[in-house]
Amino acid sequence: MEEITFRSSPGNFKNEFELQPPDIPGLSQSVSQSSPVSCSRCAAPAVRLIEGLCPSCLARNVRTSMESPGTQPESDELAPEIDGIEIHEALGAGGMGLVFRGIREAGGEPLAVKVLPRSLSGDPEWRERFQREAAALSVLDHPGIVKILGTGETLDGRLYLAMELVEGCDLRRLLRTGRLEPARALDIAEKVTEALAHAHSRGIVHRDIKPGNILIGDGGMVKVADFGIARAISGEASSFTLTQTHETFGTPYYIAPEIAGNAAAATPASDIYAVGVMLYEMLTGRVPMGNFTPASQEAGVDHRVDALIASALSDNAAARTGTMESLQHALQGVRRRLERKAATGRGRRAAALAGALALAAGSSVWITHHILSGQSGPQFIPASAASRAQPWENSLGMPFVPAAGPGLLFSVYETRRQDYQPYAEEMGMMDSLDGLSNAPLKLYTIRDGQEVFDDSTWQDPGFGQTGDHPVVGITVLNAIHFCRWLTTRERTEGRLLRGQRYRLPSSGEWDAAFSTGAPVPGNLAGREVSASGWPAALPHAGTTDLFPRTAPAGSFPANASGLFDMEGNVMEACMDLTLPASPEAKRNFRTSITVRGGSWRTAEPRVPEMPEKRAQMKPFIRRADAGFRVVLELAQDEPAPAGQE
Repeated sequence: MEEITFRSSPGNFKNEFELQPPDIPGLSQSVSQSSPVSCSRCAAPAVRLIEGLCPSCLARNVRTSMESPGTQPESDELAPEIDGIEIHEALGAGGMGLVFRGIREAGGEPLAVKVLPRSLSGDPEWRERFQREAAALSVLDHPGIVKILGTGETLDGRLYLAMELVEGCDLRRLLRTGRLEPARALDIAEKVTEALAHAHSRGIVHRDIKPGNILIGDGGMVKVADFGIARAISGEASSFTLTQTHETFGTPYYIAPEIAGNAAAATPASDIYAVGVMLYEMLTGRVPMGNFTPASQEAGVDHRVDALIASALSDNAAARTGTMESLQHALQGVRRRLERKAATGRGRRAAALAGALALAAGSSVWITHHILSGQSGPQFIPASAASRAQPWENSLGMPFVPAAGPGLLFSVYETRRQDYQPYAEEMGMMDSLDGLSNAPLKLYTIRDGQEVFDDSTWQDPGFGQTGDHPVVGITVLNAIHFCRWLTTRERTEGRLLRGQRYRLPSSGEWDAAFSTGAPVPGNLAGREVSASGWPAALPHAGTTDLFPRTAPAGSFPANASGLFDMEGNVMEACMDLTLPASPEAKRNFRTSITVRGGSWRTAEPRVPEMPEKRAQMKPFIRRADAGFRVVLELAQDEPAPAGQE
């Protein structure tokens, strides 16, 4: 069968593993420590330069490197090989390297594995700092702090840190939807202060408290993450992890005045300042700047919160709230008063409602009991009730049916634009690159009769689409984050059980769902493309359909599994979670991301290839002929799906 390759004639775009990127130098180990010096790019003064760049420009350089697709994978893009840990997928990226999801082979424990770039791993100074980070974090043992589970080197010499994996999202993403309800904001702040009080009692100051480092999990779980630039304030001398003592690190808005120009001045009071900023932001939806409006006026909370925030934000570190523990207790008191006030209001409303309903007919008795017993709220049909005849629908209206074995539901359609839109509005379309870039990556598409690699977006991929068309022009990491976002949203609603989750299918699962029954027609490149600006170098089949580009979901018959578009519309991203792979395949992370099925650009139907012949995609590639299909993994204690009638 046809492999996914594109002609290399002038003006044509190539597949991502054929495109030659511009030369971008990696990070070298040469370090300048003269003081003062200036950044060669922005001319800003800095104490320490790497490759002549200050920290800000260095981060932009890393971003540019990661945005450029290449013929061969850069060494830092390779999935790490670690004794005893199986790597599954990339979770995200930042200036300090990549973070992967892994599984401990002994026991199956899920992990988050942070891998430093090779350039830093080979620098003796950075290696020492990395070891300090691991040592500093090893003294922290609190349910509100992401636990360190191990550290070491990958087989190719990169340093890694294995951490507890927290399913959910960070507070920054949560705040993109707007300010939080006061009760939730106070609960999160209280849990953060409790965790930081523990760190302070062990002599560790975080120094980079911000919403992006606060993880929100299921059931109200809150965990503080990324102590990578923490300061150890105990012992004979202060020490730091992953930074120099006199550099300014941290995030604007959350940096206390005393450390804005000198990180060595960080104390527990510096973390208190950051918590104060974060609490105000949670309550009002914006950070406090200048003469800001008191939170009580913005959010209707107890005026005591204003005093707490004002004390935490004092420019004078000595005048701030005494300790993190005292701030925790103060927040706890405010939260309890808020809960008592809410409970009193609920009691009054319930009594009034009961009195009114007592005058009604007998049918009202059930309503009264239902409300007063606390059973109000939506009741959802369990996902395990799905069948071919009666698909289960999620909160976005995506229908799911049993396919590819027990305990797994497949989305009937490829993820449509109308399904993806709420995620894009809430999280931002480039959410998978949060912290790296706000600019969209280049997209492979066909525009004006030419194959191009341009700034098209998923909203405008080079051709017209409606909400019923499959979303294209997003990265695989966007697809992975969409699944996590939807999982968190529906667990919070009570629509999903704790053990259920959305994810991309594995190649084996996709093949099983594809192979059931006889082939059916799909949307492929036929004679219809000749009038749509089709590049002369691209082939097309002798058949004809109505769609020169993508087709609305469900335009062709479903296959025997009850699934549409697998034979042709857009290629679908899969993650190789279960199929064995060669050592060479494991070393190249891109071979863990495959695409299945035909697309509007394909001249003939595509059938599942052998594992070693899978078409591959990089995590940061965007294409106008590739999208994704979601599967729902049922909880292990759920009954098996209904019969596949």
